[in-house]
Amino acid sequence: MTGLPGNWAKRDIEMREHLNRWQAESLRLTTFHQVGSINSPSPDWWQRVLSGQPQQQISRPGEALVQQSGAYAGQQLLINARPDRVDWIFHSVPNASTGPIGATPTLGPMRQALAALQTLSEKWSRQSEPTTRLAVAAVLFQDVADLSDAYGKLSKYLPSVDLSGVVTPDFLYQINRPSMSTSIEGLIINRLNKWSVAQSGSIAIAIGSGGTPGFNVSSLGIACRLELDINTAAENTEPFAPTAVPELLSELIDHALDVAELGDTQ
Repeated sequence: MTGLPGNWAKRDIEMREHLNRWQAESLRLTTFHQVGSINSPSPDWWQRVLSGQPQQQISRPGEALVQQSGAYAGQQLLINARPDRVDWIFHSVPNASTGPIGATPTLGPMRQALAALQTLSEKWSRQSEPTTRLAVAAVLFQDVADLSDAYGKLSKYLPSVDLSGVVTPDFLYQINRPSMSTSIEGLIINRLNKWSVAQSGSIAIAIGSGGTPGFNVSSLGIACRLELDINTAAENTEPFAPTAVPELLSELIDHALDVAELGDTQ
């Protein structure tokens, strides 16, 4: 047993290095609520959770919808709230000072971005109304040199898929790997993961002397893309105990980290 702490430390370092390869394009925390438990979204949820004021707010009483947005943890955050569902969405915005025009904007390395989401989820769990379902979603990408490099990387994440010799720019693999919750007995956690290869580019438009537009299309790069939706089963209709929600949210985030690190595994 003397070697166990060292082995775990090495494992943690390897995991950090591996997850840093995935950049987060967007993250989402969703809580679902019983119909009727919330008559109308509260316009002060942002202030209660984040101890500040949103930069923008849209309220549509006829639709029982409240949208608020502003800065949080150095990124842009949006809350989209309805009586039966509340979405907290981190989204990245283009920044010409940190990357070329047209490049995929990023929230930073996956693990770092998820840490901010987990902090938010813990704050929200203390303010949220009774919750019947939870979801954590992420859109991630890894830049690669070319298509050969992209499929070489994906083959390590998708051991059940034969990608040898594949060079097509259009690839999509999606699967759900349900798992039983370790924090709530009998609860199923869906682990939906969607893998693809994405090409980014830019289009420059120039108007000639005769008024005829000219188009110049340039390729900026290729990336492996992973979309995750880790959620509790919709069959559960009873509210979770408030004390169980933080642990369950942590469990969902751990599943997201596992899929991004280990790939499509049982």
